[in-house]
Amino acid sequence: MTLSDQQVTIEEKPEWQKVVMPAERNWLLFLIYTILMLVWTGMFGIILAGLLSNPFNFEVRALFIWVWRILLLLWLAVWVWFARRWLWRYWQYYAASREILFINAQEFIVRRPVSLLGVTDVYDMKHVTPLRYDAEEKAIAFEYGVRPVRFGRALAPTAAQDLVERLNRRHFAVDDEEPFMTA
Repeated sequence: MTLSDQQVTIEEKPEWQKVVMPAERNWLLFLIYTILMLVWTGMFGIILAGLLSNPFNFEVRALFIWVWRILLLLWLAVWVWFARRWLWRYWQYYAASREILFINAQEFIVRRPVSLLGVTDVYDMKHVTPLRYDAEEKAIAFEYGVRPVRFGRALAPTAAQDLVERLNRRHFAVDDEEPFMTA
């Protein structure tokens, strides 16, 4: 099913719902993160080459080289952690061309696929608030605990509001009746 001619497709099953929508790309940030990835790859190669050069020299004068190699190993560990935790994630985020939502009774999953890779964030439905359209950010949003989560920035405001209403009706239905209270 397509929503408001915005290339939003919705697949519904009794247990879950899948929503596919275009993702907004920020080409400047994508270029910056691509350059950072290339620099990271080059530095990784340089450090690895430095570690592998002349590995079996045990002279007293070579003590400095062994200390240098240990420092390079520490730097390489920091470099790999940095790239995995931050750089690689944001590069994939800006490289994605679509966003996929998987919603069931237990989880709300936001995925930005890049081929077989991509960024996947999983949220426990117990802590997800009903969806809303954030006009200031021009995105669909919800609060996960106290942290705002936004997606669907590429959608037109009317399509985003239609999608919010549709998802809220199914996953965040509220009874209109007042709870019975005794005096």
